[in-house]
Amino acid sequence: MQFQLKSPQFKSVFALFLFCVQLPSGFSQSQKLMYPEAKRGDQVDVYHGVEVVDPYRWMENLESEELQAWMKAQDKLLTDFLSDRKLVEKLANRIHEMTSSGATRGIPRRRGKRTFFSETDAGKSFSKLYVETPKGREPKLLLNFEELNQDGKSVSTSSYSMNGEFLTINTAENQSRWQSLRIMRVDDGEWLPETLTGFYSGRSSIAWSPKEDGFFYGRYDVPDDPQAPLGEGKIYFHKIGTPQSRDKLILERPDAPNLSYGLRTTHDGHYLIFSVNTDGGSFNGMSDRIFHKNLRKADSEVVELFPDVDADFAFEGSDGGKFRFRTSHNAPNARLVEVDVKRSAPERWKELIAESDEPMMTAVSY
Repeated sequence: MQFQLKSPQFKSVFALFLFCVQLPSGFSQSQKLMYPEAKRGDQVDVYHGVEVVDPYRWMENLESEELQAWMKAQDKLLTDFLSDRKLVEKLANRIHEMTSSGATRGIPRRRGKRTFFSETDAGKSFSKLYVETPKGREPKLLLNFEELNQDGKSVSTSSYSMNGEFLTINTAENQSRWQSLRIMRVDDGEWLPETLTGFYSGRSSIAWSPKEDGFFYGRYDVPDDPQAPLGEGKIYFHKIGTPQSRDKLILERPDAPNLSYGLRTTHDGHYLIFSVNTDGGSFNGMSDRIFHKNLRKADSEVVELFPDVDADFAFEGSDGGKFRFRTSHNAPNARLVEVDVKRSAPERWKELIAESDEPMMTAVSY
């Protein structure tokens, strides 16, 4: 094997390896490693009355001379340690041994009483998808993506229903961004008869209904020329087991053909949230328009939540009719607010977390 010690990627891999695992037998421990000292600052933040010590906040300033000097010292330490070619060979062989034996599992996803997880066999590029049901039963193989990704097809799981009764997959031909969608009934592994088209990678999303009788989704008219610009995006509701031609139109905006929609159902299933980008959105996945639909009323209208507010929003959770948003309104670095769906004017908002000197990246809320 030939290695380039000057490669940052190479050194990063070995640095992580040395940090995480015990060295194999035969490595010399005679020379003690002298690590560069990392200064501890006195930064303390207060969140909800609790003091949180953050002594290494100074390292977040990547341009500071002090941090650059510390990083160069760390780099020199690793380079010197890896200057022994025999050591490098042993480390490379050990990493190969660890990564080429046994299967690896992905992070499980829980939906109702069903738990989904992926597993990738050693040496394989594609994973398999399994589901576990209540205790005492073996995991069941649902999808083998190595078999599905053949003959120019690209297949991936796109969504699970709220209780895991159904899952969907997206299929693209020859790396196209245009995709079709199929639906599987999880318990018996049967594919439902309908195939949905008009999905565009990165622009179409799915939000399941609480009854699991169908889902809301974004769809585009498929042009004759796959390279043609996207047309108007529309939101439909698809009822399980019916042809796409019978899908119900929920929202269209012919006056604004370049809108893109992100869809989410609140955890209690009472509302559908539309996050709409009219200008590409802002930092951290935020959108500049928010709409909602009351799913407890069959014929409820789609209502814009902040029609007169020039700001960006990210839906972060709900409690009944009270929604929580991360927003840039009067807060360039964002803050977390609670909004009553019936009284959504900014002066009615309840601030949960105020803006700070650092951008608020996310806010998990239930």
